[in-house]
Amino acid sequence: MYLCPLCLIPTDGDRCTEGHHPTALIPGLDDSWKAGASIQKSRASRVSKCFQGDFRRAIKVIDPNGFDRPDDAHELFSRERATLTQLAHAHVIALIHAEEVAGRLCLITEYVPRTLEDVLRAAPGRLLTLPRAIQLAAQLADALAYMHDVGVIHRDLKPENLGLDDRDHLYVFDFGLAGVRRGDSATTVGVKGFSRPYAAPEQLDPKVFGRDGPWSDRYALGAILYELIAGRSHRPQGFSGGYEAYARQPVPPLPPDPARPAALDRLILQCLAVEAGARPRDTWAVLDVVAELADRLGTGLGEAHARFVQVEIGLATEQAALAEAQASVAEARAAAERIARQARTEQTAQRKKLAEERAAATDALARELASQRAAAEAALAEARASADRQLKHAKVEERAQRDRLAAERAAAPWRPWSETGDTAGRRDRPPVGGAGDPAGAHRAGRGGDRSARHQRDRPRRRAKRARQASAEASVSLVGQAGPGRRRRTPGSTAQP
Repeated sequence: MYLCPLCLIPTDGDRCTEGHHPTALIPGLDDSWKAGASIQKSRASRVSKCFQGDFRRAIKVIDPNGFDRPDDAHELFSRERATLTQLAHAHVIALIHAEEVAGRLCLITEYVPRTLEDVLRAAPGRLLTLPRAIQLAAQLADALAYMHDVGVIHRDLKPENLGLDDRDHLYVFDFGLAGVRRGDSATTVGVKGFSRPYAAPEQLDPKVFGRDGPWSDRYALGAILYELIAGRSHRPQGFSGGYEAYARQPVPPLPPDPARPAALDRLILQCLAVEAGARPRDTWAVLDVVAELADRLGTGLGEAHARFVQVEIGLATEQAALAEAQASVAEARAAAERIARQARTEQTAQRKKLAEERAAATDALARELASQRAAAEAALAEARASADRQLKHAKVEERAQRDRLAAERAAAPWRPWSETGDTAGRRDRPPVGGAGDPAGAHRAGRGGDRSARHQRDRPRRRAKRARQASAEASVSLVGQAGPGRRRRTPGSTAQP
């Protein structure tokens, strides 16, 4: 089944009843569901029905754009969804599914064919028979007693929000203004929007009459029961003089009826008391009175209520046992958590201790390695210094030995190699600077062997310098020759 976001109409075809193409699929309703007629329509919402064989469902679609503040629509939707999720009672409408579809807020609930307002409009003079009125009031009181026990306050009870099936079975719906009670207080956000004829004084003017609560729902119960019996509201249709004056208007007397028990009149007036403390202490007390009156009038609700009370007592006993078992489980869980917490604490302490020991061992090892490294570096430096000293001493001794050998060689008399047998040098003349070489005596200190080689290589160096000069002259002649001239080399003759 699809939803048309424009006109808020669900459809199972290609077009909605107004000719639009639906674009969004409604979750929880497959193709086997068929769309029905619209039940209720307002500026920002529409309620339609759908069916699958004998099953019926109601689809409430809310358009957030129809509100002055779209956030208010989301708040009402969230409150109604959360409230219906935690309620499960024979006289409370059941929630099937709730989800946002294409920007629209959809609530799928049980379907009721009519409301109490529809029944009152169809009744002559908006009057119901006394047994029927008490029967409907007993069902409403039963639903309210359950709701108040779980902490839910409806805040907007009126005939338009009470559904009836073909057997006069009553259902409470429209929990958009409902609140959750916490302790002795209740949530008060979003309480505006209630109906004045059924609103308690504390809802009309909380600054004067205090906060709302379950006693506000009991006021609405009394207002509905008054209307069922009298055929009119206990408050005038006009509104003037402010909320406080409107709330303090006296309740008109009920029309005389000899068959109506006086206890019913007292209950209605007590529920409609201006001060919350003057109303019945709880909803179960209201249910007890209404059930007893129904039993007196032969509707059978008194016996049913007695059986219900027995069931409630048994349920309370089981709930007490369950609470005790849950307390035991909670205590065991708490003990286990304490043990686990202690184990985690000990494990953390042990890990911390191991980390400290590891850090201390690491520091000690680092200090020991640093000490050994410093000692090794000092020993290495000492060994290097000792080696340098030994090398320097060896060089000094080697230089002294060379000087001594050179002096001894210079002082030795010269002899031919044929006599000495020294064929390596083959010196035919005395070494330069030696005893047989008076001209080179002044070079004896610079080494005789080097001077001898220098004298021996002198002709070779002269020939080398001559070849270099000849090559330079040849290069100079080539540079002076002009174009077309023959190249002239040293030693050649010019041709004419």
